[in-house]
Amino acid sequence: GHVTGVQTCALPISLKALQAKGIKSFAMVYDQDNGYVKFQRPNIQDAAKALGVTITEIGVPGGTTDFGPQITQLIAAKPDATFPFFTIEDAARFMKQAKDKGYTSKWFDPVSQLTSKRIPDLSGGAAVGLLASTPQSAGDIKSFQAFLDAYKAKNGKALDDPTYTGFGYDAMMNLADAMTKAG
Repeated sequence: GHVTGVQTCALPISLKALQAKGIKSFAMVYDQDNGYVKFQRPNIQDAAKALGVTITEIGVPGGTTDFGPQITQLIAAKPDATFPFFTIEDAARFMKQAKDKGYTSKWFDPVSQLTSKRIPDLSGGAAVGLLASTPQSAGDIKSFQAFLDAYKAKNGKALDDPTYTGFGYDAMMNLADAMTKAG
């Protein structure tokens, strides 16, 4: 699918970009019961392996709200950057708890999971500086930018996560194009 192809290609690019910034050691703390995480984890592992990158993995049972044991493991691992691979809300909670417990390294997101503009607020500022990749920026497609502008005009505020809305937008545009071509 569209998302898989874009994100699979983005993974090595994201890891190479982080390495170019001097980030050499990585950790991924992830929701082990989340279907999307289960789907993407092998892609992340394959991209890391191809680049000779080791990612320390720490699984978390779904529904966890107190990440203390995992944060202790993470701090002991001393990564240069960590990917909190959770839903937006759980990632923000995790990042806040980790910062409160002394985590000082960077955050990263190689699969556009955490591109919501709500994350800095939800994390109490702990997510500020998150290094994330996104396969689409609002200005890449004029009609998508027009959609975002119309959304803001109608709702009085900008859309909080244009990346995932962009995926939906692309899917609908591809469907409309296929229907048009099929007659």
